[in-house]
Amino acid sequence: MKHFKTNILFLILGIISSAAVTTLLFYKGFIPLAILTVLSVFGFGFYLWRLIRKLIHSMQSFVVGLEMSDSTMRYDIGKDDPELYEMSEAMNRIAIMYKTSRRELETRKLYYDRILKIMTHEMRNAITPIIALTSDIQAKPEKYHGEILTDTISVINCQGLEIKRFLDSYYELTHLPSPERQIIPMPEFIDYVKAGLSGLTATPNAEQHVSFSVSQNSFMLIDKGMMTQALRNIIKNSLEAVQGVEYPNVTVIATTSEEKSIITVTDNGHGISPEIMKDLFQPFTTTKSDGTGIGLFLCRQIVRLHGGEMIVRNRLDKGVQIQITLPLT
Repeated sequence: MKHFKTNILFLILGIISSAAVTTLLFYKGFIPLAILTVLSVFGFGFYLWRLIRKLIHSMQSFVVGLEMSDSTMRYDIGKDDPELYEMSEAMNRIAIMYKTSRRELETRKLYYDRILKIMTHEMRNAITPIIALTSDIQAKPEKYHGEILTDTISVINCQGLEIKRFLDSYYELTHLPSPERQIIPMPEFIDYVKAGLSGLTATPNAEQHVSFSVSQNSFMLIDKGMMTQALRNIIKNSLEAVQGVEYPNVTVIATTSEEKSIITVTDNGHGISPEIMKDLFQPFTTTKSDGTGIGLFLCRQIVRLHGGEMIVRNRLDKGVQIQITLPLT
């Protein structure tokens, strides 16, 4: 199919010319020659049909491949023709993009299905005691007075607050704004993060166990508020992880490399068990009694909204390292 357009044009001109010559020969009475030229018309038409048929067959395969989500299919029509080759490469790119988009949609659906199941479970658990108590109050109002009434109201209030806390977490998870990225000196950003470390955990002066190393004369392209929230949350998790360790230490290293900002938070805690590790970024999964289970998931979402990536390296019985990589453009 080399020089596809040229061949198509040549065949069309051949058909038109042959048809004109055939008409003229019939008009002049040269019947045998006219019959030969009719055959040439059919010959040109046959080769034109083959060219177009091959192109149509490739397009049909492409559409079927998309429909069947067959990302292994590749199109190499017109290797010797720049225009056809460019078209086949575009088809290959579309096939890959389609597969990626489909996978992202399926992953997102699984996330939201999981969130819905967890929400349903948590809401039922929180609402059931409220329904049971209010039903009993309606059935036996004379039973509730004095200390019993106070305790009952306290239980209902606690359950209501638990529902609100859960719904607030869900709202925060699903209403992250688009980051307004600005160029900020890295030392300035780290100083801002350090200023809010006090009181992150229940352990007094826990922030004293955090050490920082920052590249001077380096910059970050970030939404300062959102990225501060993410980094403080990661440091908070690390501080909680080193509680009970003989020599607790959390190290934060901020640097730049190859047009990227890199922040690495390392602790010397006990690491993460394999059971927890596999669900680490699943929303509403937590081992803390007062946790919401959206912390790390939210941090990763913030990093992704910045066009970056967040990697967790688990060192069982040696600690955890979390690395955030952000683009500078």
